[in-house]
Amino acid sequence: MSAPRNWAGIAIILLGMDLILIAALLSLVIMPSPSPFVKYTPASSPVTLGLTPFPITVLPASPELFTPSPALEPRPTLTLAPTASTPTPASDRKWIEVSLKKQKLTAYEDGKPVFETLISSGTARYPTVTGRFRIYLKLLYADMAGPGYYLRNVPYVMYFYRGYALHGTYWHNNFGRPMSHGCVNLRVEDARWLFNWTNPSLPPGASFIYSSPSNPGTLVIIYP
Repeated sequence: MSAPRNWAGIAIILLGMDLILIAALLSLVIMPSPSPFVKYTPASSPVTLGLTPFPITVLPASPELFTPSPALEPRPTLTLAPTASTPTPASDRKWIEVSLKKQKLTAYEDGKPVFETLISSGTARYPTVTGRFRIYLKLLYADMAGPGYYLRNVPYVMYFYRGYALHGTYWHNNFGRPMSHGCVNLRVEDARWLFNWTNPSLPPGASFIYSSPSNPGTLVIIYP
């Protein structure tokens, strides 16, 4: 004869197991599993580098324009030349004076001012050289490249010292304040006037010319 079973105890055990199983199922539903992905929250405001690119506009072609010369790169880290102290030797009928302090260019002929305009010289980081120079190369148009910029078809370029030049400027209109990488920026129409007035004289049909003993360049004096 078998021993009597404790049905009440068995029922309690089964009920306890059911409650444990139900609790486990509820924990799976209520507690979400961790996601393997990390949500990216963008910053409240965009981060800027403080750099403003120059707007570049290519001038339209015209019959008097010629193929641009290969790119010439200004060198803004050169040692400054000695500052000019006297206006001009007596042998020069024409000369140009640039005042970096006043951001002004004045052209003289036979001792009298014949042209005056505002300019934009080099910034404090890329200063314009000071001293006496002569225009040694003139180009109707040239490409220019340097740290952080590339400019196509810069008009009426007059190089006076290595990569430094007087030239027309189509990418800004802030004349009267330093803006350049060392060159002397001019309005395009002002650069055109100077280009035609200065020496060496450009032969008809030519797009560039170097100075020579028989065709010397115009004196350029740049003051601080």
